[in-house]
Amino acid sequence: MLSTGTDHPTAPVHVELPLSGLADDAAIQGARILLAEDNPINQEVVAALLEHVGATVCRAGNGQETLDALQRERFDCVPIDVQMPVMDGLEAVRRIRANPLVAATPVLALTANASDADRQLCLAAGMDDYLSKPVALGPLADVLATWLPGFTPRIAIPTAEPVVAQPAGATFDEEDLMSRLIGDRQLAGTILRGFLQDFPALLNQLRQRLDQADGPGAALQAHSLKGAAAAVSALGLHDLAQAMEQAGKSGELDDFGELLPRTLDEFEQFKIALRHAGLV
Repeated sequence: MLSTGTDHPTAPVHVELPLSGLADDAAIQGARILLAEDNPINQEVVAALLEHVGATVCRAGNGQETLDALQRERFDCVPIDVQMPVMDGLEAVRRIRANPLVAATPVLALTANASDADRQLCLAAGMDDYLSKPVALGPLADVLATWLPGFTPRIAIPTAEPVVAQPAGATFDEEDLMSRLIGDRQLAGTILRGFLQDFPALLNQLRQRLDQADGPGAALQAHSLKGAAAAVSALGLHDLAQAMEQAGKSGELDDFGELLPRTLDEFEQFKIALRHAGLV
């Protein structure tokens, strides 16, 4: 019997902040941040949040591009995805620490795996800190305050309010998305349209990996879809992608093949939910 999993990405606590920005400190307003993330949807979300607090953001799509950018320019901080093609974040941070010219640059792991073991792995590789994906404004502001001297976010994060769990089988969590995107519906619409445009290519890559009987490759593509789905609060797609990732890792390609058409059906339901929410 196939399972799609139920461990939805943890919804962030609602953040109240002035839209004029989190802080006017010179440190953050002039900060140059190199964002290393291969998933275009995740990259767009994190870049938007960084820019919201006044940072200048440059982007890299893998570890090698990150190292190349650090050779060319100076950056104050490097948030980096742990799992990327060509060179992953763990190898990239090891090489950063081995280079005296950039070894002191704060490097922050971006990871969907939030277990203590995964965090310790990041820290052991040389990361200074970590952020769980999908990234939300509150935790991002806290980490920036730690690693960018002079940045003190003026942000109120109520800790007593419980997070309302979504019912099993939910397709879209609008409240979660808008909380992470600081209530910016225009930004949400831009990001969602990008996801809708990218999904057919993601689905095609999954089909190709299945046709090639490439379990590890199928798991990697499913992981990419899982991250993108989490970034847009597509709960049903996230669960299906998670199940496909596990099936690919374990070599259960028959199960993977059964899950794939369900992914397309769930995508259609996601589009309907977005239209009902007035976001596309």
